[in-house]
Amino acid sequence: MTTVFRGGFTKQELIPEPTIERAVAVTRSGRLHGCHTSSGETAGTALLQCDFRYDVRARYYLAVTSAGPVLATALRACGIGGGGLALTNCFTMAAAPATISAAYA
Repeated sequence: MTTVFRGGFTKQELIPEPTIERAVAVTRSGRLHGCHTSSGETAGTALLQCDFRYDVRARYYLAVTSAGPVLATALRACGIGGGGLALTNCFTMAAAPATISAAYA
């Protein structure tokens, strides 16, 4: 891989105010999951995800439940598999090295 990341890890781009307002509205509704909908209704969480995808100018998005599936999806998307070397910091939750180990199995 020849691409080198030169950005910063300590400061994210600001989330636009309309997206923050949508997140607050979804939180206040108590319907935090995509399965909490009536027939013909689009879940507020799905709309929020679409807003976020638009805000960060992503072509695609995938909503997952936690960091473990995020890492697993990223490793698979990059074609990382058995026999390679993976580095991670030692101050992390067990899910990170477990997910990396599973990708290399």
